[in-house]
Amino acid sequence: MTNLNRIQKNKHDYKPDRSAPKILASLVAVNTIISFDFVSLQFDLTEHGKEAHFHMDRYAFMRSTNPRVKPTDPAESHLAPLYGSEEAKTKYPNAHLTEAEKLKVKKHVLKEKILKPYDLYKTIYPNCKLYIDKIPSRLGNIWIYIENAKLQVRFSGKITANENSLGYITRDNISETLDIIKDTGLIWFNNDVFIEHARVLRCDIVADIYTESPNTLIKAFSSYLPLRTDKYAVIGFTSGYEVIQRMKKGEYELAIYHKGKEINTQGTDAYKRTIGKQCIEWSQKVVRLELRLFKFTAQRLFLMDTPETDEENEEIVEGEADTEEAKTDEAREETKKPTNLTLQELLNVDKQPIIHMLDLLAINPKVLQKARGKYLASTDPVKEMKVAEYQRILGCLYLVEKNDYDLDKVRSHIEVELGKPLPAGYLADIRERLQDYIACFKPRAVMTLQRLLEELRY
Repeated sequence: MTNLNRIQKNKHDYKPDRSAPKILASLVAVNTIISFDFVSLQFDLTEHGKEAHFHMDRYAFMRSTNPRVKPTDPAESHLAPLYGSEEAKTKYPNAHLTEAEKLKVKKHVLKEKILKPYDLYKTIYPNCKLYIDKIPSRLGNIWIYIENAKLQVRFSGKITANENSLGYITRDNISETLDIIKDTGLIWFNNDVFIEHARVLRCDIVADIYTESPNTLIKAFSSYLPLRTDKYAVIGFTSGYEVIQRMKKGEYELAIYHKGKEINTQGTDAYKRTIGKQCIEWSQKVVRLELRLFKFTAQRLFLMDTPETDEENEEIVEGEADTEEAKTDEAREETKKPTNLTLQELLNVDKQPIIHMLDLLAINPKVLQKARGKYLASTDPVKEMKVAEYQRILGCLYLVEKNDYDLDKVRSHIEVELGKPLPAGYLADIRERLQDYIACFKPRAVMTLQRLLEELRY
């Protein structure tokens, strides 16, 4: 059953509690397993290209000294030069092998001059990127290029979007997702080998929360966070907020925003047509938490068992390219093995990265429990409060805190001390007065964040 259908089938679970107007509407996690909205992958053709039976449509690619940059010059990125004069073919070289390269490969096959593995694959698959004509127009922002005998593939969760889902990348649909990429006809590989060996350069982990009051959840987050940390900066984001590191290189960041509003403002008509009117309406009550991991250090912090720095291992950073001196097999052998997670390891992560991120922001059950009822503040002018009334509030607050906010325990305690039953409705009245007097510590914001943590799965 899809997440959307599951929520629609159990709508009674998502209605606010009308009997307790002071308590906020329920929050329900849409994602039950770790899900991703974006991944950037690197697949080493030297080591695993043959095993994966990798091949490509060479007519779709052009040679490039900087394949990380998408084609912008129409003269160099249009397919016409491929079918023009010999002069045009020389001026605008493509991914096809040159005569000299064909000769090198032929001599290797005949064992007249054996090429090292890296040199062989660098010859067979020279640096190249897609012609503008061939960049996939389908959802998912698919981007493919080859650099230093490594295949680079990037795509977003929208590639799996349908009328029952906003689009997520998970271990349950990864093979289907890779099939969609291969259906473009640009490249082909064995899914199992690719999943096992492709290295993760970047990933965006997402958790969607369905709630009757999205703005309340977003505002609870924004009103609580600035008082909790001086390590991060909170900035405005489309229909929400972003938390970024201060005085550090961008290793990771967290965004929390109203997904429905983002869909309505991003102008992707194709995406809206794909998910349909019903899913768009449903998304109006969805808040997204998105943890973006840009570097290996962030993977190590949030996803791996040993967060300590391991100086014996090499870190792969997205955008890094092999140096000229490292373009031999001997140099590669001297290079230490990469430690970035493989795609398989990423999909099987059993950590709780988003919960970990919130914990770094001092949003965790222990802190939130302590925050509730810690201080008092009157919503009415102090002069209108009698000293005895103020003392009673202090005493009740103390009892509630010491008894884990269990009013039944407080009732028993008071009745034992008084030696008689409490008047009907006494504690209910005290509860309302307590909620009024601790407004300075944002009890509703704290309760909202507590509910969020209770629902999050990872």
